[in-house]
Amino acid sequence: GALAAGESPRHGFAEACDAVADLRVPTIAVLGGSVHGGGTDLAMSCDFRIAADQIVLAMPAARIGLQYYATGLQRFVDRIGPAATKRIFLTGETISTAELLRIGYLTEVVSSTELEARIDELSAAIAQLAPGAVSATQAAIDQLAGPDPDLAAVQAGHLASLRSNEHRDAMASLRKRR
Repeated sequence: GALAAGESPRHGFAEACDAVADLRVPTIAVLGGSVHGGGTDLAMSCDFRIAADQIVLAMPAARIGLQYYATGLQRFVDRIGPAATKRIFLTGETISTAELLRIGYLTEVVSSTELEARIDELSAAIAQLAPGAVSATQAAIDQLAGPDPDLAAVQAGHLASLRSNEHRDAMASLRKRR
């Protein structure tokens, strides 16, 4: 049934998208087909959004009488800005792949026949990096892009990485190769 005023679901879709956005490993939304409604936010919750050409996006929330939930709207505003967010949410228009790439909703567009290979390539590139540095850098970027950036916390993370075993081991490995 309907929720009472001020009530929100305990483990609803918003919490699932927030949990994906909070993961400290890079996430990739693979969009082989068009994305509508909540799927637009699930994809936005990921670090990368790789799409096959010819997909479209449509957000019908206002058409069905909903103001979208706060963390979802915040995610859109943080990642693509208020103008593009308004275009998606206040028009209900179907938006093309080219426009989604232009406004920054999509990270990359490839042909549908190349999609699986590109995801494998991107995943392999990420997997070759130092996991602690990837996680810390991901958190730092999210911190800086959020509503209340904390440059001192990001710098503290950098300094901690300089002292990490991961960095020390990687530098020793580079020296051995020379």
